[in-house]
Amino acid sequence: MMGMGSGVLKELLDEGGVSFKQNSRSFIMSCPRCLKPDKVYLRKSDGIFICFVCAEVDGFRGRAEWLLTELLHRPVAELRTTLYGQTETTGSGVLDLQLQDFYEVGVDPEPVSPPPMLEVDPDPGFRELDTEAGAPGRQYLEKRGIPVAVAREYGIWYWPQEHRVVFPVRAGGRLLGWQARYCGRTTFYDRETDAPAKVIKAMTTPGLKRDRVLMFGDRLTGDHAILCEGPVDALAAHLCGGNVATLGKIVSPQQLQLLRNSGIRKLYLALDPDAYREAAGVLNAMVDDLDIYDMRPPAPYLDLGEMPMSAVVELMASAPRIDRNYLFLYLTDHHART
Repeated sequence: MMGMGSGVLKELLDEGGVSFKQNSRSFIMSCPRCLKPDKVYLRKSDGIFICFVCAEVDGFRGRAEWLLTELLHRPVAELRTTLYGQTETTGSGVLDLQLQDFYEVGVDPEPVSPPPMLEVDPDPGFRELDTEAGAPGRQYLEKRGIPVAVAREYGIWYWPQEHRVVFPVRAGGRLLGWQARYCGRTTFYDRETDAPAKVIKAMTTPGLKRDRVLMFGDRLTGDHAILCEGPVDALAAHLCGGNVATLGKIVSPQQLQLLRNSGIRKLYLALDPDAYREAAGVLNAMVDDLDIYDMRPPAPYLDLGEMPMSAVVELMASAPRIDRNYLFLYLTDHHART
């Protein structure tokens, strides 16, 4: 990296009062996220860092500015000017970091055992959509414009006992959990009290940390990502590729780091129209690192999932590139039907 050197890194750490150790290759310090001592290694030669705990949990690794902004509480753009003599940078793709790259030559690294993201087994009650028991789930998805062939590609199930369509969350091919969407009537009358009651529309696997994963994250293999809220929205963008879901309006720092580490160069914001504050937050956090495009669904669509797949492709093609000064607006009658 141009302008990078161990001297400027050490100067920044010293000025910020950051306590660290060092070997011939790396500065070693406590992680600002997990707070575990001696787990962050900041390579002197190029400023690449990794936390050997958080890298496994939420992808906390990459260029020096992403570590220093959390250690020093200084803006990323300002840190880039100090580190590289510029504020613009083009990303270096997916980082393949090996433990020994941060240790001294001839020194065997101590074993590190970061807490793994545990793989889970599907519920025994899940049924394939192609089966007779899976027919209600297949019909629900088809009504939402999702053909069974596409659903099969994503490994979606139906859960007859719960009347839910099950959208898996995988990383590296491993099943980490799922979100199950109810596809029956959401309001009914309780038999005992005769009072109206509601069912929970979306259920997420207990223990799955939604802020540390991206649903369909394994699809981030190209130069862009389409950031959606829910699984049906993301499936509507199937033909675009790179379609992922945050499982809610809130986009966490860990999810943003996963996007950075995926090697994408373009980020399409396809959050729901009423998530304008969240979209603005993603823009401010990522605009220095990626090209950002506004791909929110136009009126009167409630979300991307209401649009035909072909219309979503057209929306992506016409999405405007936006900068830090872009103003996100949301009109209260956005969803008005004519």
